[in-house]
Amino acid sequence: DTWLEPTAVRAAVLHAQERHLGLLSLVPRQHLLSFWERVLQPVVLLVIALALPLRRMADPRRPDVAYANGQFLLVRRAAYEKVGGHAAQRDAVVEDCALARAVKQAGYRVQLADGREVAHIRMYHDLRELWEGWSKNSFLSAGRRLSNVVLLVLAVTAVFFGPPLLAVTEVRALVGGGSVGTLLLTAVALLQFAGVLYLGWRCLRELDVPARFTLALPLGALLFNALLCYSAYRVLSGRGVAWKGRIYAP
Repeated sequence: DTWLEPTAVRAAVLHAQERHLGLLSLVPRQHLLSFWERVLQPVVLLVIALALPLRRMADPRRPDVAYANGQFLLVRRAAYEKVGGHAAQRDAVVEDCALARAVKQAGYRVQLADGREVAHIRMYHDLRELWEGWSKNSFLSAGRRLSNVVLLVLAVTAVFFGPPLLAVTEVRALVGGGSVGTLLLTAVALLQFAGVLYLGWRCLRELDVPARFTLALPLGALLFNALLCYSAYRVLSGRGVAWKGRIYAP
């Protein structure tokens, strides 16, 4: 499901050589064509982008912090053989990140970079595929910690639902004859709401999604919270995660 431009491999190799990388992973350009792709994917990708600890990823003193994207992995042969390759990660559901951590722990530099000019992908086609794919990875990517799930759900809820609800509440109070304090709160609430809409619009523009889907971001946030909780339930209950007809035990 990943397509490469003719210059992709050469550009990636040169980039890795110039920076003395043991592993280079690229983030391709996303193709979002169906309704549900345009509703859910932007929220998921935005959360991932905001949650990535970029400073710790670049810090060689933090060998435990490394992320990779299995859609494009370029690994130095010496590093790949030293860590045992994919065979050593055969029990990992999120094996791309496991491989990146192993390479970094072996003393090599690891980088996750923007590869949208040389690679593109369409990950999923409908809601069923989106649900299965993201619920497989979500809880494991959150560090298998229920506390992280709670924090993520609260953060997504606060960002996508807090400002509009506050704005509506304060506007109603202002119309009902509120005080100067109500006027100030209304202004703050509206500015927050405008900020959320702007952030969503920027994200959609980067993904070539029509601007009208900005209004569907709350629906995407609801779906994201639901699949994150479902992913945690599957793992913590012992049912494992489902992927392409197979069940992977916790």
